[in-house]
Amino acid sequence: MNCKECGVEVKEIEGDKVVPVDENLVKMVLVHKLPFYCEVCGAFKFPYKATRDIVFLLSDQIPEETPGGILIPSVVRDEMHSEYGVVLSVGSGYHDKKGKYHPTELKVGDKVLYDKTVPWAQDIKGADGVTYKVKIMGAGDVKGMVVAE
Repeated sequence: MNCKECGVEVKEIEGDKVVPVDENLVKMVLVHKLPFYCEVCGAFKFPYKATRDIVFLLSDQIPEETPGGILIPSVVRDEMHSEYGVVLSVGSGYHDKKGKYHPTELKVGDKVLYDKTVPWAQDIKGADGVTYKVKIMGAGDVKGMVVAE
């Protein structure tokens, strides 16, 4: 059975309550507080699919206020860029000039450290109606994965 809202395969529990088959993606949405989810079943719902060695990621949000209580104006917050983000979509990999295939090591939900000077970004509206800046880069621009917090 599929969710009527997003089309994700779901299993039915107690009548109206639906749960996606891939519950790991639901946990990822909750852990990383991702704004791209189906409001009906809670499944991860990102409107783009990366190709080749391209990665889409959501930068960690810059807080409106510092721990000391100092407010950060929105103009300054827009110029501040986090170096950390969560992978939203990842391509399968690429073939080099010799024909050798190189698969992408990243997967959706990985928290990564990336090159913050990457110029490509796209504004995408989340399920909450807010527009988020999603970074688009090659997998080579991702410098590492966060393995423990």
